[in-house]
Amino acid sequence: MAFSQIEVGAKRYGRSSPINPEVLQKFKNSTTLFVLPDWIDEASYEAILKEVWTVTPYKLMAFEDYEILDLYEENYSFVTFDFHKKKRKNSTGNSVTAFYAYIDLSLYNAAGINTRKNKFDKRVIDQKMPHILKANRTSLAKCYLYPNEEFIKVAVKGKRLGVLESMYAQNVYYNYSEGLLKNYLQKVHSLILKGNTYSLEKKDHHATKLSKLITGTLYLPAYTTLKTNILKAQVNPRNEKEIKNLLQPYKYAYTTISDQALSTAILNKEDINYLRYVRIDDESYVQVVNALTGDVIYRDYYTGVSYNLKPKNFEYLSEVIAQTHNRRAK
Repeated sequence: MAFSQIEVGAKRYGRSSPINPEVLQKFKNSTTLFVLPDWIDEASYEAILKEVWTVTPYKLMAFEDYEILDLYEENYSFVTFDFHKKKRKNSTGNSVTAFYAYIDLSLYNAAGINTRKNKFDKRVIDQKMPHILKANRTSLAKCYLYPNEEFIKVAVKGKRLGVLESMYAQNVYYNYSEGLLKNYLQKVHSLILKGNTYSLEKKDHHATKLSKLITGTLYLPAYTTLKTNILKAQVNPRNEKEIKNLLQPYKYAYTTISDQALSTAILNKEDINYLRYVRIDDESYVQVVNALTGDVIYRDYYTGVSYNLKPKNFEYLSEVIAQTHNRRAK
């Protein structure tokens, strides 16, 4: 899935390549094991799956019971939290570490794991297994998450198991709630049923659906109006005047909504359109999503170190909406 934004396909960077048909069929023949974060109870998670997930049978498991070494030989696919880190040079030449967190839909090649595993002495197999598992894992989809700055500071220095435990223990993500989870799964489910790939690094929109914002209202989740001051290491909500200035170039109706109220609206099947925003290092993704269907009706992607949404983001969105009106008028 690469939005929380969402990506479906065989790789993360550039254009996603098609999923191997054999891998896709293997997935459809599997039972999908969803590993539960601590802050969503099993009944709530299962209610979402009953509504949106039919492509495979499924089971739910608590993170404390999840041990991949006991499961990879079973006919399972997995929906888990995961992450990776990437080092790069910043504009001043210093090395910085980017942290990528996501919900991952994956499969393991049990035969490949066992073949590699049997080549090593038992004395070193524990050390080798993480690398063997990684080499024999295929990711079908990722939903990229937007952790808060406090978590990222700890995670970039943390060891893998400790970071994963923290990812499941507390909701440190701006763009994760029961409602948002439902929309992510709706989108991924739809793409996989159709066998379609979906890449994040793309700008596009659905003209007919987006044109509804000419007379409709764009909902802004509270987290999208936060203001990061990287020098002071502070993240604060914008006041009413600051929000008005941020949205000044946007020519259509909008309203702010609390993150919890948005989640409830999605779960209640309200037909509204909301803004979804993710920043990962020097990459930013701005999307408009339909809460009823999970469809992404607008997406913008840009690079460059920017810690906040800016008026130009809403100016561009406004221009694209206006274009849909002009097309309808012709």
